[in-house]
Amino acid sequence: MPKRIKPKVTYYIDKNNRNKKGLAPIKANITINYKNSSKIIDHTLPSDWNSKRQRVKPPRPGKTNNHETINKKLEMVQNDFENFVDNCFLNRIPLTPDIAKQFFQGKRIATEKSFWPAYEEYIAGLKVEPKTKQNYELYKTKLSEFETDTGYFVDYHTINSVFFEKYQHYILNTKGLSWNTFATAIKKLKFFMNWSYKLKYHIETEFHDFSATEKDKTIIFLTIDELTTLYNYKFESKRLNQVRDRYCFGCFTGLAFADLDNLVHDHINNDTISKLRKKTKIPLNIPLPKQALDIIDRYKGKYKVLPKISVQKFNDYISECCEIAKINTPVVYKTYPKGKETENIAPKHKLIKSHTARKTFISYMYYTTKDMILTAKIAGCSPDIIKKHYIGIHNDQAKEAIKKAFGEL
Repeated sequence: MPKRIKPKVTYYIDKNNRNKKGLAPIKANITINYKNSSKIIDHTLPSDWNSKRQRVKPPRPGKTNNHETINKKLEMVQNDFENFVDNCFLNRIPLTPDIAKQFFQGKRIATEKSFWPAYEEYIAGLKVEPKTKQNYELYKTKLSEFETDTGYFVDYHTINSVFFEKYQHYILNTKGLSWNTFATAIKKLKFFMNWSYKLKYHIETEFHDFSATEKDKTIIFLTIDELTTLYNYKFESKRLNQVRDRYCFGCFTGLAFADLDNLVHDHINNDTISKLRKKTKIPLNIPLPKQALDIIDRYKGKYKVLPKISVQKFNDYISECCEIAKINTPVVYKTYPKGKETENIAPKHKLIKSHTARKTFISYMYYTTKDMILTAKIAGCSPDIIKKHYIGIHNDQAKEAIKKAFGEL
């Protein structure tokens, strides 16, 4: 193995930039990859400088030049840099001219946590719902699999532009996942890198330049006619009737799947749901329409308002319900395989999942009231999120708008 060469701090005086007292700057210099980084440490008379020893000489009799204090300072900088270099080697951080600049700026590398243990600490400390934490774990696992599958060494200093390109190719091409999966992976990685930077676990900043914006998804929701058809349909299976009831209740209240899961009768007073939204802890106060009250009556005597079911089974069964009820309108929707926008067409029943109930509620709340603030308050999220992720437009609404705009021509 070749011998590891450590850069060192050397000193020189800059005679051409003396101050008014004739003192020349003592400059510390670090050379890495043939590039110099320097910083002024102190000042001294050129005649008091020993260039061979790179120290201030003792003064002549009857004179003072503060040589002991200055030399201790020079010694301290050299020792500090030597420890800094050892720290870099220990953390497998390559020595670069930027590293030298950061040293002179007073930045240091901590050794308390290497990359993966720090990531574990970060996730363990997240104050989020268990399912949200599972999502963070999922994306950490994706990053770990990337390292294993590609052989690319993942560490603080390797989270750079080369990593970004390789990780993008891995997510989109090797794994065949969507652009939004990659965008979310980068977003969560940046959260961790910012967190660990603030704790001084590393001094890297290139990740700040990463940009992978989520692309807009097609908003899928039921029309009022489709919701009416589904609500009134009598399925032969008890299982499908229960799934239909749960889905329609979400359409009538806007509650997310997790909130339907933990909804109990104590949350309902005076025909109004009053509870904290599980994801955001925002207080919800949702007046219940007659259809929702009728669904509640079907399951009286139970602690939970609605029958419980896993989201995976629910998604399979609600698609089956919609297919049986002939909710088959062709829907054009976008996907982003390998980062490229692709147009797809499918019967609506194939696209109906648990999250479309909430989108159905929010879409019709807004288009009925035209009040974004009210809609956001009832739904328990911000107007910006509603506009971007929840409001869909039905063909009948578009036709009505076109007729209103051009019908008099």
